[in-house]
Amino acid sequence: MDMPRLGGDARVDCMSDAPLYPMRTVVRLTNVEAHRIRFWESRYGLITPSRDESGRRLYSGRDIELIRRIGEMVDRDGMSLSAICGLLGQPAA
Repeated sequence: MDMPRLGGDARVDCMSDAPLYPMRTVVRLTNVEAHRIRFWESRYGLITPSRDESGRRLYSGRDIELIRRIGEMVDRDGMSLSAICGLLGQPAA
């Protein structure tokens, strides 16, 4: 399966659940640092990427849109991750 070519103005199918995008691509598309994404996953369970056979994270279009939204809520709106968990219907850590 060919990976989509992603440039600076890349578009992601936000409705896709297919795990296509590795971490480096997600970082480029969302402007959210990898360590923050991993923290949101491990500490709060906000993102649940798929894994390839080597254990590397693969993100879907829906995951990318969620990461963008979480980043905006934290950085632009000043929301806490616990509040975001509440909005998303997840128990806060």
